[in-house]
Amino acid sequence: MLQKIKRSLLAALAIFVLALAALGSPTAAQAADCPETVVNIVAHQDDDLFFMSPDLVDDVKSGACVVTVFMTAGDAGRAPAYWRARETGSHAAYNTMLGLSAAAAWSTSTVTFAGKAVPVATSPGDGRITGVYLRLPDGGIGGDGWASSGEASLLKLWNQSISSLVAVDGSAQYTRESLIATLGSIISWSDPREVHVQDFETAGYDHSDHRMAGRFAAAALQGYAGMVLAYRGYNAQTEAANVSGDDLSAKTAALLSYAEYDPLLCSSAEVCPGGSEAQWTQRQYSAPLLVDGNSVAGPAAYGGPNVARNALVAVSSAAAGQSGTAAIDAVVAGWPANGGAEWSSNGERAGAWLSLSWSSVQTLDRVYLYDRPNGTDQVTGGVLKFSDGSTVTVPSLNNDGSATVVTFAARSVSSVLFTVSSVSSGTQNVGLAEIEAYHGDPAAVVEDPVVVDPV
Repeated sequence: MLQKIKRSLLAALAIFVLALAALGSPTAAQAADCPETVVNIVAHQDDDLFFMSPDLVDDVKSGACVVTVFMTAGDAGRAPAYWRARETGSHAAYNTMLGLSAAAAWSTSTVTFAGKAVPVATSPGDGRITGVYLRLPDGGIGGDGWASSGEASLLKLWNQSISSLVAVDGSAQYTRESLIATLGSIISWSDPREVHVQDFETAGYDHSDHRMAGRFAAAALQGYAGMVLAYRGYNAQTEAANVSGDDLSAKTAALLSYAEYDPLLCSSAEVCPGGSEAQWTQRQYSAPLLVDGNSVAGPAAYGGPNVARNALVAVSSAAAGQSGTAAIDAVVAGWPANGGAEWSSNGERAGAWLSLSWSSVQTLDRVYLYDRPNGTDQVTGGVLKFSDGSTVTVPSLNNDGSATVVTFAARSVSSVLFTVSSVSSGTQNVGLAEIEAYHGDPAAVVEDPVVVDPV
């Protein structure tokens, strides 16, 4: 639907603790028995509501578990009553998205992540929504910090002008490295299929905490194998409004539930949301694509019309000798004739995915999909999700080795994700023999001929 982007992330720090969960604690998805989990990592208690919605609303309504990590207390240099109210406001917003009373109470606990005791709250009912509160000091728009917290900030911690940062409630103290480790542990504990972060690359006006939340998340995600999507902050208001209708209504309803607890957001004398807040509410924009550290280049550079050949490839899993790059090797074959020429997942069925990403924008209006050519494993439905947030439904793929051509209105994108939504009853290892991506009919493109010198 609206702009989402695959994002992951060039972090120089090696994190050994990404695989360390809070030992002995069930993951968020296990606790709520969710089919999948989405993690949001944001700076303040309204950032997910302003900048990641209506995608956020869609995730909640789809039945997914949602784990939102709030890196700062959002205190703005004020007394504890203010930031505690903002956390309650976040609960009210998620309650509204869940169709519950905004005032419904959440359960609270403490979970240890990478040795740090972190406050956690869980939504009423099925417990699908989890809030994780690091409660680090708000750094202010420029990252200068506030007197109440010794002028400390995430920006100063990242730049190492300070050696540590203490949560405003005294719950934990973090160095740069231990904060990254804690975020990595939270991600591992959540076991997400997607992680949503804030943009730290796009030029233009934005809050320092937004950018730093994105940078710390980037470092923590080094080695993460799932999808990472990034969202722009304040500077999105310079773009055209792109949230309207039911999406705008749902986004606004959640925001208004939050606003009841944040006196700085809306005063009784104005329309709520108003001014810049209204502009953010009417917009949701993605950030530029960064190369995924888990993506792999295809077999060789190529100058023809099939831009998939020059993409970086990432997959949800791969059987031995049947990697994702085999799906862009220009060989439409697979097991049993040539198992090395196809991508096969490692025991996956519905939910398996393959992504293509490019360092520059590509214009696409069709994708060719070739199912694995054996008679057993078959994709019977799927979705193409593009970096601009749009999606295209994929029908059942031909089971005879021929291409299934999926056409759509042309769009300029930097990535496309193919996710399998259904498979045949006999499928054991879903995958693709080949994926091709074009702008226009490839049959109409005449490639440069190969000239052979006469004998």
